[in-house]
Amino acid sequence: MSDQVPDYLTVDEVARLGRCCTKTVYDAIRDRKLRASKPRHRYLVRRVDAVAWIEGSSPKLLELASQPIRRGTLEFLDRVRARSG
Repeated sequence: MSDQVPDYLTVDEVARLGRCCTKTVYDAIRDRKLRASKPRHRYLVRRVDAVAWIEGSSPKLLELASQPIRRGTLEFLDRVRARSG
């Protein structure tokens, strides 16, 4: 099993990453503030789109989001905050 965050996240995973409730994520999808696809009756959000939505769509963040991150750590978000600082 890989220890990296997958390229596509569920609504629950986006909510955990953004430290918000799932309703907030569903509202963002509904309002077209967050891109998502819905294969097989559940929404999937690209990791790059989730990070951009959480951090406010900074181009630097989109570049950083393509780098692998470890599941269960805040290392990636710490790196993003340090560079966008």
